[in-house]
Amino acid sequence: MKNSFRSGNFHEEIIVDENNQVVGTVRVKPNAILWKPKGSKKGFYAVPLMKFANWITDKETGALRNKQ
Repeated sequence: MKNSFRSGNFHEEIIVDENNQVVGTVRVKPNAILWKPKGSKKGFYAVPLMKFANWITDKETGALRNKQ
């Protein structure tokens, strides 16, 4: 028998402000980006990955590339 690692279905991060207070949770899935504000009991807001990609790269968004 050969063992292997299996990746999770998503990557999740808790977002905090400058005072270390929770702002919300962001979850990245292969097909969607999800957001849950702090204290939300109704689950995540979700947008398909392609819709997010189209939005973030649209000039009207005002998003800038980072400097890496």
